[in-house]
Amino acid sequence: MKPKPPASYPTDADLLRGVARFLTEDVRAVVQDPALRFRLLVAANMIRMAGAGRAAVASSSKPSDDSDIEALTARLREELRIVNPRFDVRDDIDITE
Repeated sequence: MKPKPPASYPTDADLLRGVARFLTEDVRAVVQDPALRFRLLVAANMIRMAGAGRAAVASSSKPSDDSDIEALTARLREELRIVNPRFDVRDDIDITE
């Protein structure tokens, strides 16, 4: 008997969050090298940010105003604080260059 397909498939953002969780929870648990463990955290964080970006794009093709961008920026800064509390998340950093 063939399995029934799911009613709804995961979004790109869901898949990216799953990959990030896999890296931080499963892969990192078996990696002993501290440098590689750090790289796993960086990779997982980048994947989380990409997922947040994909979710923002999926919810609206174009931000309706600056508050959408500010909300996404605040969420990404909070994610960075959780993964690495020393990460520089000051508001005055110029990200346009």
